[in-house]
Amino acid sequence: MLRALYPLLLLFLTACAELPGQGLFGEASGIGVVEAMTGDPLVFRGNSPFRVEVGVLVEVRDIVRTGEADAIRLRLADGSRLALGANAELVLLEYSNDAPKQARLSLSQGSMRVLIKDFLRREGSSFVILSPLARVEPASGDFWMGDLFADDQLDVVLLTPGELEIANAFGRALLMEEKQGTTVIFGRVPGEPEAWPEEEIESVLESTRLPEEE
Repeated sequence: MLRALYPLLLLFLTACAELPGQGLFGEASGIGVVEAMTGDPLVFRGNSPFRVEVGVLVEVRDIVRTGEADAIRLRLADGSRLALGANAELVLLEYSNDAPKQARLSLSQGSMRVLIKDFLRREGSSFVILSPLARVEPASGDFWMGDLFADDQLDVVLLTPGELEIANAFGRALLMEEKQGTTVIFGRVPGEPEAWPEEEIESVLESTRLPEEE
């Protein structure tokens, strides 16, 4: 039920999102760039899809979608990176690189690795990722999130020491240690943080890895 309503929620959020005050390389619209990709990922802009290539700029309200054999990595204006694996959909709801910096994204399906650079050093800055099952808000670090292990759950793992909050209407979990993760299931509080085995860590890294990283 929740997943069925999520596309409608995204339409509302993208309609309400504000345009950024300053874009990539001084442009008003560009907030990031396609840094690497494989396959034929699509970007939807104003309901019109187009195929992307390395060097193409992305904008607020863009929807980035990958297919079965696709992967893509975006570099945002502040240097943060977003790597999407196969069958993923990411909406760039809001972004401002001006202090205090603000980013609000939505991952409705698939897997994504996020590496935050200096985004959150200024007081008042925030970086939020929405999903059908939880809100993910990092304070720092390199992390992965997605539905790799089951379509009806969200797994999140911190790949380097940092601070990562996963919250929904039922409670929250806080990850602070390297390779510590949690699982979120609909209607339940996020699971207690626990250390992930190496084979699961390798699986999630592989899910968003591009050929150049092998």
